[in-house]
Amino acid sequence: MRVTLDVFSGRENPFWDLSPEKESELLARLASLKVSPSGRRPPDVLGYRGFIVTALTGDLCEYEEIRVFPKRVIALRGGRTLYFSDPDRTLERWLLASGRDCIEADLLKELSAQVGPE
Repeated sequence: MRVTLDVFSGRENPFWDLSPEKESELLARLASLKVSPSGRRPPDVLGYRGFIVTALTGDLCEYEEIRVFPKRVIALRGGRTLYFSDPDRTLERWLLASGRDCIEADLLKELSAQVGPE
């Protein structure tokens, strides 16, 4: 699975691929979240908007896309949109930590202050 940090408007966003072990952990963490009957779309703002996780060819993931943003998660699976609540931002913090080596140090510091430590 590929994780994209959705943060820039005028240049390419940082991205990284999860190992099979990390992919399994991501899916376990997603499964532990409370399902919401409905949800709001990601914020339409400049700057940090969360993470976009997409399945790559060969992934065993049943999700086409997972959007993780402050306190909420939207997942697309089999043409359906599923909404999850993440009030403690645990999945968001975990994704930020998973990309530590791919995110510029200043940006990582700024985002860690917003999202909180893993």
